[in-house]
Amino acid sequence: MSSPSSNNPSRSTIASAISELLPKDLTISLYHLATTPAKTAPLFTPAPGKKPATTTLESHFIAISHDNILVFAIELLVYTLVATGERIIFVSKADSSGYLPSSAASYVLADSESRVSLVKTVATTAIRTILEGAQAANPHAKVTLSLFARSQTQYLFPNSAANKKKHVLEDRGLIAWWCRVFDPIFQQRSNAGAKAYLLVPGFDRLQTRKLFPPRGLDSESQWVDGHPLVTDPKRDLTVREVIPHFPDDPKARFLDELMQDEEDTGKKKTVARRGKSWGTVPNLESFWEMMSMRQECSLGRCVGFIWVVIEGEPKKAPKLKDTVEPETPVSPQAESPITQMTELAETTQTIEAVLAESQNVPKTETTPTESNPTETTPPTTQEFTKKLTLDTKTSLAPSTDSPILSPKKRFHSDTVSILLSPRKKKLKTLEAELSLKPPLVAAPVVLDEKRYTRTIDSLLNHSDFATVELAKEGSKNWIRGSYAVVKSSNTIIRDGWDWGEVITGTREKAAEEKKATSTDGTANVLQVRKKKKDEPIVLNAGLIRKKEKPAENAPAVNVLGAGMIRKKAKPMEPESEPTPAPVSKEPAVNMLSAGLIRKKPKAEESKPEGEKVEETKAKEK
Repeated sequence: MSSPSSNNPSRSTIASAISELLPKDLTISLYHLATTPAKTAPLFTPAPGKKPATTTLESHFIAISHDNILVFAIELLVYTLVATGERIIFVSKADSSGYLPSSAASYVLADSESRVSLVKTVATTAIRTILEGAQAANPHAKVTLSLFARSQTQYLFPNSAANKKKHVLEDRGLIAWWCRVFDPIFQQRSNAGAKAYLLVPGFDRLQTRKLFPPRGLDSESQWVDGHPLVTDPKRDLTVREVIPHFPDDPKARFLDELMQDEEDTGKKKTVARRGKSWGTVPNLESFWEMMSMRQECSLGRCVGFIWVVIEGEPKKAPKLKDTVEPETPVSPQAESPITQMTELAETTQTIEAVLAESQNVPKTETTPTESNPTETTPPTTQEFTKKLTLDTKTSLAPSTDSPILSPKKRFHSDTVSILLSPRKKKLKTLEAELSLKPPLVAAPVVLDEKRYTRTIDSLLNHSDFATVELAKEGSKNWIRGSYAVVKSSNTIIRDGWDWGEVITGTREKAAEEKKATSTDGTANVLQVRKKKKDEPIVLNAGLIRKKEKPAENAPAVNVLGAGMIRKKAKPMEPESEPTPAPVSKEPAVNMLSAGLIRKKPKAEESKPEGEKVEETKAKEK
């Protein structure tokens, strides 16, 4: 990688902050793209009959590479409400490619007992730096960090899901990870009134608290299970007006579905009423309950919405002066043009000439003396006001020494109009003013919105991170392609196509961490030697366990004394019992008693007497 050029020797703010948190044996490259603030679509839906709040957008894309492969990237969108100055920093996308080696992915610093994640460090530092820039621009305005966490296999690196080494967190793990990313920022500002919120639609309080960062029960800076959104019926702020429309946001898609039945009226397409669908969402609790039943937040999936709200510093009251001058009562004509003209007439020589003409008195160049102090003294305010308020139809008595001038002409003389009329400033449009403003954080590359979008789309649509070779080629193509876009914008960057900032850490690693890693930074792996055929097995002398020899006087066999032998008691012989009869294998037959046998009546007895007589006669024949 080339060294920085002389045109851009200074390191960016984010690069300096990251270098102070990395170990000395770790080197990465940082690529930071930013845009100037530009007017964008309103973030909040206005109330019916009201104009939407003017909103500006500033984008930041931060990526790091290791061994010429992009390993992590994050995009931050900074929205600013022009009327109030409030800023909302939204984490749009974040993704890793999975090609960061384990020796660089996590490490233990000398002054820390737990392992530190490189990806988590870069994400926290980038968000904190943008936040500090927003607070420095307007310390009295409120700043809100916003994010929704939803697990997916890939966001910014195409086909990186095919990399088996990529560790994709499930929904709960990803929500807890982002809470740990935001937690250091929240802890740093908790004493100033900052609050952190987490809401998972469909989760109860106990399920949500399990995702909070670990904290002691006595700690004052605790996360809140809920949201910071507040409705205000007095100002006509309902659920429809307090939920922001972020790109690719589940709650924004739900809002769009609720507003489909709203009709636009008028040429300006201002919504005259709220749709009927909003009748089913009377409050925020109902909104989040309905969100939990949507497909994105159900069917075994969960989405976490995270906020960190930081209130602005209160404005200090202006200090009162030691001596306060008494205010003089102002007449109703104090702000009139006539009064202003009179005040200027008493202080300027040009107005004196006009007054002399209005009074038909020729101007004399004699200086005032003690004997004649009123020769060049201008008239009093009351006299001049009285003459200027005369009716325009009446004319003053002409003088023989001066030409006739009408009152209208004297009132609008060129000299007076130049002195009284303020300089007209050209009204600058919002777009022109925003184009002159730099980003909140100094970035090596600042582009306009079109070039920025083209650069990000080239990474999403023209790169492949399925294998190491494709990832190297895709990273190289994106860096070169973005270099061409940067050069077309007349931005001064470092020489060479690899325009990233090289960052080397400044911290010491722990002693055990140094022993566990080799000089090249990879982990020690024991080599396995295969056994050859007919080779005897030879064990190391240290691995052979020898059998201890018995003592000389000790008997070879343990012999117990006669008193210690316990004889086994003989079982008692049972009394003679009659031998049971042998059991036949044939199945037993149920024998019924004589009283239970029912004899079948004979057929002769059952016949009637008439049939018996006929039978006997037939036998006799």
